[in-house]
Amino acid sequence: MPSNDFQKQLSKLRRDKKILWLGVLFFVLVVLWILVGIFATTKTSSITPAQRELAKSFVPRLESKVFEEILQKQMYDEGDLGLFPIYVIQKNEVDGSTGKVDIMQQFVLVIEEVAISSASATATASINDETDESTISGSVVEETTDLPTQSTDDGSQ
Repeated sequence: MPSNDFQKQLSKLRRDKKILWLGVLFFVLVVLWILVGIFATTKTSSITPAQRELAKSFVPRLESKVFEEILQKQMYDEGDLGLFPIYVIQKNEVDGSTGKVDIMQQFVLVIEEVAISSASATATASINDETDESTISGSVVEETTDLPTQSTDDGSQ
């Protein structure tokens, strides 16, 4: 029996030795594959002069030329910015044509339409109020004329 255990251990060591050699061979192949890949990449890829220029390190210094350019730029206040036209492209639903429309002119037209409609609504309401008041005042007049006259103490009506 002891020789049988010895045979089992010996066969296990031989199998483990084969697995170890396969592992070492696999490791060497992977390292060679990586090295060949790196070598091929360095030989085939090239860096253009524009990329070299972009890759230069940034030196953080302030140049007076930049400040002069900033000072020369035109500045706008809010009043000036309100005068710039803003255009949108609108499609005509009837004939399918497109046209350029100034937003501010369209905004002014909408405001005018709102003002006109509110003015007409106010005028209609005031006309209705006047007719209601005349009806009310007419009925008040009729009520006052229909009242019986009362005599005062001195006898005059």
